[in-house]
Amino acid sequence: MTITLELPDELAERWQRLPEAHRHSFALAALRHDLEATTEKPRYVRPEPPAWLAKIQPRNPANDGTNGLHRIVGALEIPESDAELVQLLQGES
Repeated sequence: MTITLELPDELAERWQRLPEAHRHSFALAALRHDLEATTEKPRYVRPEPPAWLAKIQPRNPANDGTNGLHRIVGALEIPESDAELVQLLQGES
């Protein structure tokens, strides 16, 4: 394949001073570099999740708009005063 390029005078002079073998290798390396840079995939592509993942359901769903943690921890009693908090911490009811 033949490619014709028009170079600015300064570059054309420098190009002509290179030995023929160097010109060929240089042109080939430059083309290969630029072509690979434009056709490479991005370094990281987020993979699509597998189809089976969408089918997974929780074994014991809360179905009440919560995450179900309240069933494990239980209802949290929030004291209304410092005295109630002290009683709660001391184990008094």
